[in-house]
Amino acid sequence: MILPWVYFLQEDEQLLIEAFTQRWTVNGPRVCWTAPFWKARRLKGITLGPTHYLRVRNTLTGELRNERGPKLFFPTAHDEVVKQLEAIPLKHHQYICLIDNQNGVMRDCLNY
Repeated sequence: MILPWVYFLQEDEQLLIEAFTQRWTVNGPRVCWTAPFWKARRLKGITLGPTHYLRVRNTLTGELRNERGPKLFFPTAHDEVVKQLEAIPLKHHQYICLIDNQNGVMRDCLNY
């Protein structure tokens, strides 16, 4: 299947381009030209609200990181979204205690 050579990207779209030895992304809004032997895939950005966040893994280094909202998130060519999660908003009289599931140790009690 031969893909079109010209892509018109909207504000919430990105193009993932894969050549023989490279991968890269182009974020919209933009016009992008590709070579006929490149594989190109149009992707939508991920909209994060004020209480949403993503757990993202870099597939080259294995590094994990969090991406916090509110924003429109575009992953890089080597990013993989592991989970999309929602934060727990706390009021002034509430607190939370964190327990490590691997060893059962209570890490912190946070007051807000």
